[in-house]
Amino acid sequence: MSNPENFFSSVFPKGHLLVKESPLKIPTGSNELLIGIPKETLYQENRVPLVPSSVHNITLHGHKVIIESGAGENSFYTDTEYSEAGAEITESKKRVYDADIILKVSPPTLEELDLFHRGQILVSPLQFPVTTKEYIKKLVDKRVIAIAMEYMQAEDKSFPVVKIMSEITGTVAVLTAAEYLSEPKLGKRVLLGSI
Repeated sequence: MSNPENFFSSVFPKGHLLVKESPLKIPTGSNELLIGIPKETLYQENRVPLVPSSVHNITLHGHKVIIESGAGENSFYTDTEYSEAGAEITESKKRVYDADIILKVSPPTLEELDLFHRGQILVSPLQFPVTTKEYIKKLVDKRVIAIAMEYMQAEDKSFPVVKIMSEITGTVAVLTAAEYLSEPKLGKRVLLGSI
């Protein structure tokens, strides 16, 4: 065999080795997630698991978010803000609980667990130290995949959800104390900055 360059040029004339681009076929089907956010029922629970900007990011990635009407009111987010971010707003609690994934800020009540279906994913604090056997049995019987937020660990072995909630609680405690101390009728009329 003489020159290898001549051999390849004779077998593959110029232009035959060019890569032909073609669009990548993206599989369609059940890759879409349906995320449900029910209105919190726990007394004085004002938080909501997703803010409108988070809903917008999730819907941009092709997923759907269903929010029970009024779920964000106590956090000062309106149904309109969620709707404009791409969420579907519904009055039906059952419709929210038909979602593949349920996000909650407080653990679901026993009544809410009745609305879950087999194989559903729950992401919520579960507060195992105070959880009853009946509660766990309901989760197991319905085969709910329950992810306890308070036990989610980062790579550095820290618990980011607990850390964030503790920081928020600490800040709110100081602000609440300052408000009570400066209250003219019942407080000591002390400004926190002067202590």
